[in-house]
Amino acid sequence: MTTLTGYGDTIVGERLVYVGRKRSGERLVMKSGTHRGLTATIYDAKCWIERPIRIKQQEADQTIQS
Repeated sequence: MTTLTGYGDTIVGERLVYVGRKRSGERLVMKSGTHRGLTATIYDAKCWIERPIRIKQQEADQTIQS
């Protein structure tokens, strides 16, 4: 399993789980249209992907054929 520890490293998933010592600065942010999300700073944290992003079968087939 890859462990990302550098500045700017990103993980993407449908559901992420984290364990941290402290959380602060939680606030609402605009995502798209009327959808909102949460952002916060987590200190001394470890995160992992509990559910990866699912790619639609049709989009995957088009990518392979290109």
